[in-house]
Amino acid sequence: MADFDAALKKVIQNEGGYVLHNVSGDPGGMTYAGISRRYHPSWPGWAVIDREGGAVPPRAMVSDFYRQQFWRRICGDLIPCNAVAESIFDYAVNVDVPRAVKSAQAVVGAKIDGVFGPRTLAAVKEADPGRFLDAYAVRKMQFYASVCTKHPARRKFLLGWINRILNFGHFKVSCDDAVQQFQLIFTQIILGNFYIPFQELIPGIVCNAYIQSAGIGTLIDQFRRRMPVRRPVHFQRK
Repeated sequence: MADFDAALKKVIQNEGGYVLHNVSGDPGGMTYAGISRRYHPSWPGWAVIDREGGAVPPRAMVSDFYRQQFWRRICGDLIPCNAVAESIFDYAVNVDVPRAVKSAQAVVGAKIDGVFGPRTLAAVKEADPGRFLDAYAVRKMQFYASVCTKHPARRKFLLGWINRILNFGHFKVSCDDAVQQFQLIFTQIILGNFYIPFQELIPGIVCNAYIQSAGIGTLIDQFRRRMPVRRPVHFQRK
């Protein structure tokens, strides 16, 4: 079954490490190791930070928080594929558990209610891991793109969010639908819909023709190599 400690390590890396952050434009406000003070004011670690003038809370506090608030709610211990569990877990941390679960349910054809119950677990177990990860990554990308459309001030975080998806190292793009969706999303970025100087990342890319000719795998490889890393923001209560 999936390894919580390995999954948590990746989440902490994506959240900027065991560090206190207060990023401008992040709705989560002050965070420590990705834990938002605004959304989780009762987390015991805040008392340690306040009482000792910025002391580092024990890592066990962080681990217990993520295990209780996220890992158990996605049945992480019961998912046989590490990569699948890690992908759902990381997305839940960044956007909230119900949204992450609904996206997984949509991918596997389960009832979309935001609750990771026995039927959802069974459907996830039966799904081909590679195809699940492809389709799930596309749904993540679609959501992040929609956030940039609705909230222009958050466009500066889009590259970081995409990097967060790709950093898992398991994205294969084996699903034809995934390829098509990525083409559409990247084309929107390239055409300037999200106000990102994409030409600086991949010089010479100005239209969808490049994606069609070079192949999505080549595009993603170039995108990853040139992408600046930004700590992603949090969207809503977790």
